[in-house]
Parts: sequence; structure tokens; C-alpha cells
Amino acid sequence: MLKRYWGRYVAILRTPDGATSVFRDPSGALDCLIWREAGVTFVATDLPLWLHAFLPRSVAVDWSRVEDMLLDSSQLALEPGLRGVGAVPPGAIQRLGPSSASVTTLWAPSQFAGLNAASRKDALDELPRLVDGCVGAYAGNSRLLAEISGGLDSAIVASAIVRASAPTASWLNYHVADRQGDERLYARAVAGRLGLDLTEALKSEASLSKAGLAESSTNARPGLNGLDAQYDQDVLDRCLAAGADRILTGQGGDTVFYQMATPLIAADHLQQAGLTGLNSSVFFDIARWTRQSLWSVLRIAAVEAAGWGGGAARTPPDFLSAHLRRRAKAMPVHPWLADQDLSPAKRRQVQGLAHTQLFYGACARSRGADLIHPLLSQPIVEYALGLSAVAQTEGGRDRALARAAFAGRLPDTVIQRRSKGAMTAYYGRMLAASLPVLRPMLLEGRLAAQGLVDRSRLEVILDEDDLIVRGHYGELMTLTAIEGWVGHWDR
Repeated sequence: MLKRYWGRYVAILRTPDGATSVFRDPSGALDCLIWREAGVTFVATDLPLWLHAFLPRSVAVDWSRVEDMLLDSSQLALEPGLRGVGAVPPGAIQRLGPSSASVTTLWAPSQFAGLNAASRKDALDELPRLVDGCVGAYAGNSRLLAEISGGLDSAIVASAIVRASAPTASWLNYHVADRQGDERLYARAVAGRLGLDLTEALKSEASLSKAGLAESSTNARPGLNGLDAQYDQDVLDRCLAAGADRILTGQGGDTVFYQMATPLIAADHLQQAGLTGLNSSVFFDIARWTRQSLWSVLRIAAVEAAGWGGGAARTPPDFLSAHLRRRAKAMPVHPWLADQDLSPAKRRQVQGLAHTQLFYGACARSRGADLIHPLLSQPIVEYALGLSAVAQTEGGRDRALARAAFAGRLPDTVIQRRSKGAMTAYYGRMLAASLPVLRPMLLEGRLAAQGLVDRSRLEVILDEDDLIVRGHYGELMTLTAIEGWVGHWDR
């Protein structure tokens, strides 16, 4: 099954000995929750409110899992934070039965990393073929709403939708009232090149509310994907109003096509080429791209290539309590990163893939329509993992191979674009407007009561002026989602 089929699925299988097992597809697009109650094994891809009545009577917040989530947001997509409720990881199979069965991993990103020795010419042909095939398969006979952000990845998906002649009810671009978050110039160029009728929607200023946070906190996992409730609901409303039943995005392309600017790419080159590779322009290219000195890049590359470095280690947010931050050093790595043979740059890519699992979190869009990220399809991910990071970023350019592969389809303004749209300022304003809700919620909430946050540090950060200077937007959004979720389940 793993080699013959791909898609969004959870398969319940009967083995020759009469036992039953459940397998979750490698993309992780559908959740696979498992629990037992009253002698019955439940398998679910979602946890709507009506299903709560069938949860184990002893269900409760697992505080050790909450700590993991606070230290590393990719943990949100692993085991749920509820005692008595488990989850089958992507690409794994679990035997069902009255006792706690072991989980066997059949698929992992490390199985494919760096194994593809395709020539540049072959890769330039194969990458579009895979993207077209996956997007076309997901488009099917559905009526689509497709987002065109103005970035490269959503433009690639849009070009594949056009090639598939898929019925598309709406091509949608969101922009905000600041320069960084307004990519209409690029979205219009994509629409013009592909002959599309683009709908432009202003993403109005918003704030987080108690009601919105409560609504996004009822699933088995914190509702990070639906935290921007206004945007989430607006996309769904537009989808349904247009008669569409499937939403396609370009999310995941940054990781799959390798957008990350890092000296670890030079470390991979050094591992592959040895000392003879020191003559290469790769080091100069990476130094220019990452805005570091050549000597810094050489030093990091040498240390990481020899296996002496710390790789892409994450630093816990400084508003977490001291004892929790100390625990970070002893925290097990994500299962996808357990393979010590991963090269430094490919390890960084797999780390990114682990975080893309958050895109599949429950939200209004995913519950009201099929929310699909085709660039995270198994065939595309496996192929991209197999390519060397150096080949994917040739010339010290993010997503260089993908840019070249799709150059004939897309406008030069998008292919040659070096800037990237950012919603940082918008979400900063959202958090600032939400402080009357967030300050009491986070400073007097359950996480603080459990001693997991440093109240004094957090109080400083939850200030409008400090938010402007220091940011912390992503970390605060994650903290808010976890606090809201704990508040729902810890009753």
C-alpha cells in the first residue's frame, strides 16, 4: 500500500491472523486518534463535540505533553496532550486491541534524504511532472478555491491547477494594510500570466476573543491552525459562497523546495565533496545569501560536517519558567530527527517538515471543506528530500531548482523575486489589540498556575511597546493556543 498509493487517508487493515491494524498515510494530512472506552476501540480523524461523550471517562490533560508542546511547537502534531487518547504517527501502523499495542514506523523522511542522484536536467523535468500529477489528482472533479498569495509556492500550485483544467470557483488573494503584507503586485502578475480572474480581499484588522479561542480549543490538540478565526471563517465563507468544496494552498513549499538560508547547506557540500570541495563557489554563494562572512560559513560548515555542531537546535521562549527551559536539554528529539545519519542541511529540512504538520490542524476551513496542501504530497516530499540541498539552492538562491523548473510558466517578477511577503506586522497589531484578553488569560491562567511560565517575564512581554520592539509574535500565538486548549480540557 505504501508504495502503490498516496493521498489523505487512514486505513484500517485486517492481517492474515485476524488482527486489525490502523495505518496513517505519511503526509499526516488526516489525524488518527485512538482510544478505548467500555471495551470498544475508537479510531477518529477529528474530535467534534458530539464525539466527546465517547472519550475515556478518565480523560485529562497530560501535563508532561503540554510541557513538550511549550518547548517545541512541532510537538503539537505528535501525541495529543490528553491522557487516554493516543495518535498513530504519519507513516506508522498500530495494531488494535485491548492492550496498548506497539507502533511500527514504516515511513520516515530520513529514508529518502539525499538518495536522489538525478541530474539537474532530469530534476527540472521530474519536479513539474510530480507537482502537476499531485495537484491534478487532488483537484479531481471538485470545485476549487485556490489561494494566490503572490509568492512562488502558491503560484506553482496555481499553474498546475490550470494545466489540469480543474474547475476553479475562485482565485483568492488576501492583503493587509501594510507594505510587507501586500503582495497584490505579484498575485496580479501570476493571474495575468495564467489568465485568471483574481479576487482581492483586504484582511481587516482583528483581535483575539474569548469566544474565538474557546471555539478553537475543543479538539484533541491546541487549535493553532484556527487561531486567526476571522481569516479562517472568511476563507470558508468565500469557499461555500462560490460553490467550492476544496481549498488548495501553496503551504509547505518553503520547506519542500528549500527556502531556508543556512550555512548547513555548505556543511552538506563539504560532506559530499570532501576537502576538494573547498574550491567550490558554494561557500561564497552561501555567505552572500546568509549575509555572513566567508570565514563564518567555512567554520560552521566544517564543524557541522564533522558532526561536532548543534545543528538547528531550537531555543525555548524566554517567558517559560526556568525549570521548564532547563528540561529542554533533556527533551527527546522529534522522531523524524532521530536518524543520526541525516546530513546537517537535510536535518534542517526534515525539521521544517515536522512543523508543516501544524498546517493540518483542525480549523473552520478543514471542517467545512477539504483543506489541501498539495506540495506536501508524499511523491513530491520524497523526491525533494532525495535531492541534495546544494542542488535545490544552486547559486545561493532559495528554491533555485523550483524557480528554474517552473520558469516557463510563471512571470519573471515572481521567479526572480528576492523579497518575501510577511504578516509579522499584522499579527503584531492583532496581539496588541488582544492584550486586554491575553494579559489576564496568560498571567492568571492554568499554565501560570502550573509553574510553566515566568509571570514576571511574561508581564513585560505582554506590553504594547515591548511587542513592537521584541516581537515574540509566533511564540505568543502558540502559548495562547495552548492556554486556551488547556482551559477547555482541564475542568
